[in-house]
This record gives sequence, C-alpha cells and structure tokens, in this order.
Amino acid sequence: MNISDFQSVVLKKEGLYASYVSPESHAYQQGFKDPDGNWTAIYVNAYLMGYNTNLLSRKDIPDSYEGFLDPRWRGKKIGFDTKEVQFFANMLKIWAKKRAWSFSGNWSPNNCTTDKAIP
Repeated sequence: MNISDFQSVVLKKEGLYASYVSPESHAYQQGFKDPDGNWTAIYVNAYLMGYNTNLLSRKDIPDSYEGFLDPRWRGKKIGFDTKEVQFFANMLKIWAKKRAWSFSGNWSPNNCTTDKAIP
C-alpha cells in the first residue's frame, strides 16, 4: 500500500494497521520507518524553493518562507504549493505551531499566488 505520511499517522492513530517488521528494516534510518512496525517509507518528497535564475539573482531570494511575505512579492508566482496538506502538516511538525499558523494566516492576505510548476 502506498499512502502519504499524513495518512499513515491517521491510520495508526485509529488502530487500522497490522504490525509487520521487514527483515530489511535495519537498513532504514530512524524517521523512515515506524518504530512499531506499522509502516516503512519507500520514497521521500523534498519541499524546497526554486527560482528562475534568468529573472532573479540569489541575493534577491529570501532566506526563509516568511521572507515571501514581504510586500515586494505581492502578486508574484511563488514556486511551492501551500495548498498541499502535507506541506502544512510538515510546517506544524518542524516549526512551532504558532509560527506555522502565523505564516499560513499571512500568506493569502499578501496576495501571493502559488503553483506547483512555475513555467
């Protein structure tokens, strides 16, 4: 079965998994497998920022996601998908909840547009 990390957390919480520890699980680092044997990652999606080097130089790119809240980015296309539930779930996990909710709440008012694929 292939599901997202977010979905696997919900299924585990609801007790809908049967435990299975693969003989190959020793090859996986912590964080890529459930300690109770409920799941093992088969791939990882990286969330990152990209930009067109023909339009922007490195010095113009913010050092953080919050940097995109600056009014200079208003109305611009930004190359990450803030509508993806896993994006926000990971923000909550990595950042403090207050920081993640603050970013989310300030994104739309800044009128930035998001797109998974920037031409």
